[in-house]
Amino acid sequence: MMRARFISAGVGIGLAIVAIATSNRMVTWAAIAALGTALALRLIARRRQG
Repeated sequence: MMRARFISAGVGIGLAIVAIATSNRMVTWAAIAALGTALALRLIARRRQG
């Protein structure tokens, strides 16, 4: 699960950079979705640990 979280966060950051460079709203929303997924995976992992 940690690998999926890192991949999702990396994709989100990459998309955010592309969104800023191109001013494309669809890419911005994709970045938000990827970063939201990374956050959700982090919260799920934290809940499983304790």
